[in-house]
Amino acid sequence: MNGFFIVKDFCYAGIPFKAELPRHVTPQLGPQSLFAPERLNSKRELIAFTSGFLFGAINEQQETALWALAHFLRGEHADPTWNALSAQVQRLVVCGDLVSENKTTDKVERGSYSAQAINKNYYEEVADTTDRLEDFMALFIDSIDVDIMPGVQDFSNSFLPQQPLNSFMFPKIGDKSSLNLVTNPHKFEAFKGIEFLGTSGQNLRNIEAYCDLEASTGLDLLKLTLDMRHLCPTAPDTLRTFPFRENDPFVIERAPDVYFAGNQDSFGAELVTQTGNSRQGVQLISVPTFAKTLSIVLMDTQTLESFELKFN
Repeated sequence: MNGFFIVKDFCYAGIPFKAELPRHVTPQLGPQSLFAPERLNSKRELIAFTSGFLFGAINEQQETALWALAHFLRGEHADPTWNALSAQVQRLVVCGDLVSENKTTDKVERGSYSAQAINKNYYEEVADTTDRLEDFMALFIDSIDVDIMPGVQDFSNSFLPQQPLNSFMFPKIGDKSSLNLVTNPHKFEAFKGIEFLGTSGQNLRNIEAYCDLEASTGLDLLKLTLDMRHLCPTAPDTLRTFPFRENDPFVIERAPDVYFAGNQDSFGAELVTQTGNSRQGVQLISVPTFAKTLSIVLMDTQTLESFELKFN
């Protein structure tokens, strides 16, 4: 009526569960200890998730926590228990926002800063930030495989899917075989067939910004997009994406085993299963912004259990 329509009801397609989880995965529904001695001494394999280092806008406490993280990944923690845990971490996935966008970026790009000295200072600040980031990653890049996803504040295209960061940003470590510069969203398979799918968090933040949702958390929004079977339900209206004519790459035709999103306010994890069948499930992980929480997420690839590890 008068150009408006009223929605009375709606329904989602529902989570498109796989037939079953990989055979070697035994979901653990009850709480367990990350530091249980019998598990520290086992051949457990862990994958680590983190996001939001925000180099260029961190304080002394945040920087100290970052170096503590680097030494943990190198197996150089003062506590031997932590070193035993570090030895089980096989891969690190960094879900974007490695640096903080310089405050004058927009003005420089728009030509508002015409003075040569101001432009020079800007580029020197950007170079210093990326140098510090590279020095940080150089501490552990030889110890562990690292996937680097771009985020909204990183030097990549702003439209989704974001393309990998250019290796020329990392002249010291760019040729390391353990460094994987990947897209956002990031889909990969590892640890004997476990399927992973995740983003740097833009899709969830955009839903929060434009939808009236009560008490929504990262986990709630992850589950919502799975129910909708779409990574970016607000695109392209309010979330910028490349135009695709033949198909939509953000449609989730089959649920992954692990579905994660970075740059969230807090950690959260939940195993969502098909009713009455724990072998059909998806592990949801809300990866916190490191600069806010000083923590990373460790996931046991045998049980899909996820834990928050703090460096404060």
